[in-house]
Amino acid sequence: IERNLFAATSNYICLDNDPVKLDGFLHKFPRDNALLADAAQLPIKTGTIDIALCANVSHHIPDPYLENLIAEAIRVLKPGGHFLFHDAVAEPSRLISRLMWRYDRGSCPRLLTTLHDMLAAHGKIAHWEDYTIYHHYVLALITPR
Repeated sequence: IERNLFAATSNYICLDNDPVKLDGFLHKFPRDNALLADAAQLPIKTGTIDIALCANVSHHIPDPYLENLIAEAIRVLKPGGHFLFHDAVAEPSRLISRLMWRYDRGSCPRLLTTLHDMLAAHGKIAHWEDYTIYHHYVLALITPR
């Protein structure tokens, strides 16, 4: 769970539109916060979050909603805040990638260039790296303009 990436003293909010997942999160991290909401319409005040994280879910989200999610993540960041994005990307030239996507429940895998363009349209890409472990992945750090 991504919670382990942050100090125990941080104010962590797990946002999901699935109450079962939020219950599981709260069972594991009872001192943290869970927010049942749509990430494409965040019920969070503008400029109040230090770090927004979208990890391994964008391939489940259709393009218009992903655009809104990215815009919302940037909107809620404090000045100097960061949006950390991670997910697998489609790489049709690799057999293992095609096979893995065939069995993944996500219906919206995207090319690396597509994700780059979507993220760059909403903020400044401060760091970008991609790597391969079976799937090809992207890790990006985006800051508000």
